[in-house]
Amino acid sequence: MEDYLNNNLSEEERYKLEESMMEDSFEADALEGLQQINKKDLNAVQQNLSKYIRNNLRKRKRYTDKTILFPGWIMLAIILLIGIVVIGFFVISRLSA
Repeated sequence: MEDYLNNNLSEEERYKLEESMMEDSFEADALEGLQQINKKDLNAVQQNLSKYIRNNLRKRKRYTDKTILFPGWIMLAIILLIGIVVIGFFVISRLSA
């Protein structure tokens, strides 16, 4: 859209973008917003948005890493529980025989 505002698009590209804006009011609103923002403010907004997205992606990655891997104490508890069940099964089968 910046290329559109700066007249850096070919006639065919301009036509496609204008046609797309007629079909999608969101694009038209975005273009109108870009026209109202000066370049210095736009760069600051882009940098802040990029930083915000990067931080959220890092947080999401850390969260998914934690949820996928079980902590060691949970794994130990599961192994001990399985061991107790197996030992209990053998003890009960020996006593009943």
